[in-house]
Amino acid sequence: AIIKSEKLGSIYEKPKELQPPGFVHKIRAKLVGFIIDNMEGGEEESVAYRKRAQDSGTWTTVLKRRLVRCWVILLTVLYINVTTRTLQGLNCQTVNGQMRLQVERNIICYQDDHLTLVPFLYLVLFGYSLGFPLFCAYVVMRAHKQHMTEKRRSGKFLSKM
Repeated sequence: AIIKSEKLGSIYEKPKELQPPGFVHKIRAKLVGFIIDNMEGGEEESVAYRKRAQDSGTWTTVLKRRLVRCWVILLTVLYINVTTRTLQGLNCQTVNGQMRLQVERNIICYQDDHLTLVPFLYLVLFGYSLGFPLFCAYVVMRAHKQHMTEKRRSGKFLSKM
């Protein structure tokens, strides 16, 4: 099937085995055609879109990308709750001369059950609570750098500031 645009003609053609089921493909074709027909930025951006559409890969590649995006969304949604619980598990307070968990005062800090959980809590704190935002910042910076490189190549770096 060929996705078409009135301005650009055909954008890309997918082999028969990679095509999505009928109505989904027709809706996607109309949507992509509509977006491209109404794009601002002229032929250069349309050509860049055409290249990205051709390079989008097979359905397995698309499914892998979607799976990664689902994991990122899930990790983002759970971030506040997991970080809060992790910090609560490490927040000790002195009560009658003993260090006890502030949220669960019957647990003595760094003894018995709490001592077995502390390494895991620190792993979550540094690996997820600090590592996930750093990873997201890295991804955003990399995407911004790639976007700016594409703008410089197309000569539109200073055209719309």
